[in-house]
Amino acid sequence: MACSLPVISEVSRGIRVSVEVTYRDDASQPVTDNYVWAYRITIHNNSGTRVRLLSRFWEIRDALNGARTVAGDGVVGEQPELVNGASHTYVSGCQLQSPYGNMQGYYLFEECQSGERFEVRIPLFRLQLPFLLN
Repeated sequence: MACSLPVISEVSRGIRVSVEVTYRDDASQPVTDNYVWAYRITIHNNSGTRVRLLSRFWEIRDALNGARTVAGDGVVGEQPELVNGASHTYVSGCQLQSPYGNMQGYYLFEECQSGERFEVRIPLFRLQLPFLLN
């Protein structure tokens, strides 16, 4: 069974990043300290121009093991280009060794016409077991 947490959103330079997190109890094994979450991210371009997502940077915090960073090109193997008003949605996941932690970061975008590069924040979102919510 999966349980979704509230959607978190943030807007940077007219680009909205919304995150929906789901705890995956079907893929987790708490007995061996293996907790798995899926997250669905929707990126909506309301900037007035065409943009392309070039890369991502994540900071992942595990309550027991500190922070780690993940960086790379695009998202799940894609570098989506979004015209004004368009959205791109993808699903990925995260595994922790504790029942709670969090993630945040940013995307590096390029404005297609001018070539200007800029960062778009990915809001902080919690990875925690649903019964730990207050």
